[in-house]
Amino acid sequence: MIFVSLDQERASFIGRVRRWQVIGLAALVLASDSDCPAALAVALQLSVYCTAGDVDHFLGTAAARQQVLHALQPLKVTRVFLEGRRGEQYVSPGHLREVRDWFADQEIQCSGGIATVPGGNFGQRQQGGLAWLNWESQKTQAGVAAFFTEEAPVFPELVVDDFFCTGDTSPEAEQAKGKRSWGEYRRDLLVSLNH
Repeated sequence: MIFVSLDQERASFIGRVRRWQVIGLAALVLASDSDCPAALAVALQLSVYCTAGDVDHFLGTAAARQQVLHALQPLKVTRVFLEGRRGEQYVSPGHLREVRDWFADQEIQCSGGIATVPGGNFGQRQQGGLAWLNWESQKTQAGVAAFFTEEAPVFPELVVDDFFCTGDTSPEAEQAKGKRSWGEYRRDLLVSLNH
């Protein structure tokens, strides 16, 4: 078992944010170059995506939020995506509302997010090589619907992380696929989930 001190974890987090500061600064320089067509566009705005684990760990206390704010301010971050679910990692709507309101007081907008991966009692894992959801499963459909029902009153918009995909080969998927190719079935399935 490996133990990492809170100071080491904070230093690691700050180090990751500092790397993004360099990338953000480079993007800002490129966007502000008068020879660059992007200079004619709206000023660059940066957003940060916080996983459910990050929300719990780095945004759980007032002191921790101040440290995060100190790292985000030099980047001029205008929006933070607060993930409420990542498999078994779950952040309550009450906690998300508290963090959202705190960021609003700092003039940073928030949106919600979900990483659609199975874990604990959330969703059913697909059959296949990756840990994605079985979208044909009633357990998955009910869990995702419940999440959006809970989060919709908290945020004006919700983003679905890039785990919104499937490679499922379960009997349910095989039956739903019918005579379509796997590619056609999967594309139709993921598009249909948006309606």
